Amino acid sequence: MITIDRINPRGYASISTNDGQYRIWIPRPDKAGVMCCNCGFGLRSYLPFVDAIDQLDYVHVEEVKQLDKDFSAIVVQCDGDRNGCLERLMEDIPRLMEEHL
Repeated sequence: MITIDRINPRGYASISTNDGQYRIWIPRPDKAGVMCCNCGFGLRSYLPFVDAIDQLDYVHVEEVKQLDKDFSAIVVQCDGDRNGCLERLMEDIPRLMEEHL
């Protein structure tokens, strides 16, 4: 099961598995439509998850950064209108987490 913390006053959302093993912090897109999503786990073993995000029709993955075995980042670019991009990711990321993590 996936837990979604709604967008907080700081402008980002947090999505995690119930056991807390996998957590992603997703910020609102900047003016250029870029979001640097931080992951509380290493993505090196979960590249199909990254590919699934890249296949969404409203965003594409620009870069993946593996900082250490327990922390990584995904730089995502909104395609088209950046309004509503965070909300759409909040709907799709939990499903992708359940499928790929």
